[in-house]
Amino acid sequence: MKQSLQSLKLPGFGHVYQTDSIPDDVMYEGFNYSAYLKRERATRVAIYSKYEATASYEVSDAHTSICKTFDTEKGPLTIYATIIGTQFTKKPYAANELNNCIADCNRISELTDTLCLSGDLTHILQ
Repeated sequence: MKQSLQSLKLPGFGHVYQTDSIPDDVMYEGFNYSAYLKRERATRVAIYSKYEATASYEVSDAHTSICKTFDTEKGPLTIYATIIGTQFTKKPYAANELNNCIADCNRISELTDTLCLSGDLTHILQ
């Protein structure tokens, strides 16, 4: 049984931050997520945290990436979470996602020195 981000519950991780949902019945990057997900809400990336976010950073594509800062016992931690190449290396989508990630991380790294890159990066262009 497929479990959606909305139904996933992780004990101790009471804060969930998600990318913007892909609108229903819209071709996004050449793909209809609504039809594929059988009408479930299409959310690409989420951060599950036991800490409430203390800051947010603007990203190039809010459907694909999210960036938040958390104050932890060890100090602040900024997490940039993304997915690159949902459709494998299909161009131009994967290239755009990779370029957005690089631009976002370069920009955000000038604003914080606690940046951690996380996500599905398995389909980065070769």
